[in-house]
Amino acid sequence: TTGGSSSSGTFTLNDSSSINVPSSLVGKILTESFYDQSSSENFTQTMYFQSDSKLLEIQEGGVSGLYEIYDPSYTFSVTGNIATLKTTMGTDTATYTLLFTSETGGYSDYSNSYSDILSSGSFTLSDSTGGYSPSDLVNDQMIIDGVTYVFKANNVCTIRSDTGSSDSTYRLIKTGQNTAVLSIPADHHSGGSILKLTFSSISSGTISGGGTGNFSYYPEGTSAPSTKGCMW
Repeated sequence: TTGGSSSSGTFTLNDSSSINVPSSLVGKILTESFYDQSSSENFTQTMYFQSDSKLLEIQEGGVSGLYEIYDPSYTFSVTGNIATLKTTMGTDTATYTLLFTSETGGYSDYSNSYSDILSSGSFTLSDSTGGYSPSDLVNDQMIIDGVTYVFKANNVCTIRSDTGSSDSTYRLIKTGQNTAVLSIPADHHSGGSILKLTFSSISSGTISGGGTGNFSYYPEGTSAPSTKGCMW
């Protein structure tokens, strides 16, 4: 070089036409890992694609923990082995450029319309089918720490305990075949809990994140035991 320095390294050369990049992300889970220089923290961002226009996403910091679950709209396009994922929440947009080095992963670049943040990382892409964790909780029930949660449509649930019942909002994101994150209420910054659920079977599992312990899960067609003192 002109400065008199030199360097050496290794590289690989792949034929991008041999990589089968998906044309649709519906039903898939994208997990991105990156380092945020401003906070000196490693992050994981998980996206679950509900339809061809809506997704759920959650971010977890190695130190700061779980953030809120968001539900932006998105578009997805592919050229060769490079895909562009654009998400929109209100007037805010974010762009992910995904370089596929295999059918299930590669490298990512991120930018947005509301800050100067630019980041690079890696990602994996997997199918959400299989495993024990559900993709939604509509008409299902759970018992967590002796409290029964009856989940309904439109992100509403009824919470029943020995002291009575109340309604709340909720949001669930499937993060893996046997994992999910549940936020009650949907906006956990207004109070409540955000819980990491690890399913060990179709009917039970353990809690971490915003709490610890076990849970029982009753999918649609089954019923949780009645809570003492409550009318069902």
